[in-house]
Formats: sequence, structure tokens, C-alpha cells
Amino acid sequence: MRLNDAVIGGLLLALAVAVFLSARTLPDVPGQRYGAAVFPMLVACGLGGCGLALTLAGLRHWEGAVTPAPWMRSPAAWGRLSATLLLILFYIAAAEPLGFLPVAFVVLFALIVLLGGRWWVAALVAALVALVVAKSFGSLLLVPLPRGFLWL
Repeated sequence: MRLNDAVIGGLLLALAVAVFLSARTLPDVPGQRYGAAVFPMLVACGLGGCGLALTLAGLRHWEGAVTPAPWMRSPAAWGRLSATLLLILFYIAAAEPLGFLPVAFVVLFALIVLLGGRWWVAALVAALVALVVAKSFGSLLLVPLPRGFLWL
């Protein structure tokens, strides 16, 4: 599915207005002519300019607000999308009782095989990625990953 640039531009304009109005409520820095609102207001102006440019370009080439993508006609693509969403729900439900490593391995393995990878490549990549993510997030960044009963 593809949204017309005018729709995205309109959303960016709305976001720019919201950021600008919100930034105006930030307090001034005592003794200075500018405060905490300056940078967010500059970002909002840039965002608004980009939104306006996108809106104008989208209106010039209007083909409808939403154009369905070619993949949306494929039942196999919808099956892969559904499987991906189900695997995310599986991770949410199973990570705490089983632990990060086994659940991440299963999710990655299934996704790689589902997207056309060979099973042995999927197993190798899933194992390595799960271990690297567990080591880097758990040990280096100190993010508390679900331990489950199989934590190494």
C-alpha cells in the first residue's frame, strides 16, 4: 500500500504545528534571549517546510489517497505477513517463561525459513544472532532480557 505524498505531507504539517505549539510552552532560560523552545521550534519549522513540499508534490501527481501495492494481491505475501505477526505474538507470550535465547532462536529460524532461506543457514544465523543480541544487550548494555529456565 502506498500513501500519496499529499497525505504524508499533511500528517507532517499537523505534527509540525503540534511540535511548534508544544515547544512554545517550554520555559525561557533566565538571563538569555532564547530558551529551551528554540531548537524544537526550528525543527518544527523544518518539518513544516518538508510537509508543505510533500503536500504540494502529492497534489500535483494525485492518483488517489491510497494505492494498493502489487504484493497485496498475493495470498502468499499475506500468509508471510500473518506469520510474522504471529511470531511477534509468540515472542511476547513465550519469552518470559522460556527465556530470550530459545524464543529468539525459534522466531529468527522461522522467519528466515519462511522468507526462503535454507534450514541449515537459518539455524546457523538464528543461533549466532540470538547469542550476539543476548550478549550485547544482556551483558554490555545491561538490558534485562527474559531469563526463562534455559539462561546460559
